[in-house]
Amino acid sequence: MVANWKKIFVLVLLFAFVTSAAAVGFRMAEIMPAKYFTEEDWALAKKTVNNALEKGKMDETFSWRNDSTGHRGLYRVLNSLEVDQKQCRDLLVLHEAGQAKANGKYRFCKVESGEWKTIGKTPE
Repeated sequence: MVANWKKIFVLVLLFAFVTSAAAVGFRMAEIMPAKYFTEEDWALAKKTVNNALEKGKMDETFSWRNDSTGHRGLYRVLNSLEVDQKQCRDLLVLHEAGQAKANGKYRFCKVESGEWKTIGKTPE
């Protein structure tokens, strides 16, 4: 009887570990491409995302590619809205750097300085 409880306990621990590892791995996969971006990549990304935020229409896509690194990104306008009296937009963000690929939906809002700042992932 004790041996069965030990087996069940070990299985529960193993399941918890695998579930946690998968969650951590997923979060790490989301940030992987950006880890490899150069300053030139970031400059192209910032210019392109600002263009999408300032001029983009619903479902319009803006992309960049750095020919010297092969890294690239894509931003699609998903929504325009007002949050806490601020102009905001939801974007689908896709980044690639070599084999590292990630995507997510993020909300950006225009702050008092006129800059766009991300406030995190879009609420589901």
